[in-house]
Amino acid sequence: MTRTRGFTLIELMIVVAIIGILAAIAIPSYQAYIIRAQTAEAFSLASFVKPKIVEYYRQFGHFPADNRATGVPSAGSIIGHYVGAVSVDGGVVNVRFRDKDINSALQGRVLSLRPLLVQGSPQSPMAWACGDAGAPSGMLPVGTNRTTLAPMFLPSSCRSP
Repeated sequence: MTRTRGFTLIELMIVVAIIGILAAIAIPSYQAYIIRAQTAEAFSLASFVKPKIVEYYRQFGHFPADNRATGVPSAGSIIGHYVGAVSVDGGVVNVRFRDKDINSALQGRVLSLRPLLVQGSPQSPMAWACGDAGAPSGMLPVGTNRTTLAPMFLPSSCRSP
C-alpha cells in the first residue's frame, strides 16, 4: 500500500478559514491604530501654541482671543500632513483635520484642547484637557469644547470617564 503525502482539501479549507477569521479581527484594529497615529499630529502642533497661550495669560490675566493676539501664525499657516489648521479661540486650541488625503474618520473633524485653571489660584501651573475629558476636581476648564472627533480615536486621557 502506498502512502500519499500532502494535505487534504478539508485541511486546506480549515487553514483558509482560520486565516480569514484572524484577518477579520486584525484589519479593524489596524485601521483604528492608523487613525490614532494620524491624530497624534494634532498634539504635536498644539504643543507649539500652548506655551504662547500660557505666556499671554500670565502677562495679561486673561486668555487670548485668537491666533493674532497669541502671537502665532494664522490658523491656516499651522498645518501638517493630517492637520489643516490650528486656531486659538479664547484660549482654547482647536485643531481641525484636513478635508482630504486623510482617513475618512478624521476628515474635517475638530479636536479641542482647553486650558484648566486651579480654582482660587490663577498663578498655579496650567493643565490642559483634550477632547471630552472633564476637569479634575479643583480645576476649572476654560472655553468651549468643539471636539467632533470620535472618542475611540483619542488617547485615553482625552476621553470622558
